[in-house]
Amino acid sequence: MVNQETFPVQVNAVIQAPAEDVFRSIYNPDIMSCYFISRSTGSMDEGADLVWYFDDFDVSCEVKVLCCTPNERISFQWNAIGKKPTTVDIHIKPQSPTETKLEITESEFDYSAERVKKALGQTQGWTDFICSLRAYLYTGVNLRTGRMNRQETN
Repeated sequence: MVNQETFPVQVNAVIQAPAEDVFRSIYNPDIMSCYFISRSTGSMDEGADLVWYFDDFDVSCEVKVLCCTPNERISFQWNAIGKKPTTVDIHIKPQSPTETKLEITESEFDYSAERVKKALGQTQGWTDFICSLRAYLYTGVNLRTGRMNRQETN
């Protein structure tokens, strides 16, 4: 039965890289710090309790890894948008040896004005995640370099 009182955020894209590379880029905090987080207290191992730091915004969030299946799926709960944690499911689906579909779903959001606004922000954030991941995998460019300085000028 579909819950009519809540809705998920869903984004997906095809990345021109092998599933192993896409998975490793999400699993390994040293790589993820080149396009998403500033730093982490550990890798995305199933059962891990982590803290992700976003130094450019002077925030951190707690992450509880629920599932980690190499080259297939990473699922976690986090408190990125407030006190009520949401669950993020990242599915990594090989399309060919050099092409991977990445599907990200974050749930659940209710239809209150505040939560709809947060869901829109999360949609933008996950879209940025995918675009930044692509840039890093395709070119090796670290889009976080200098980010702190750019934020301070706005």
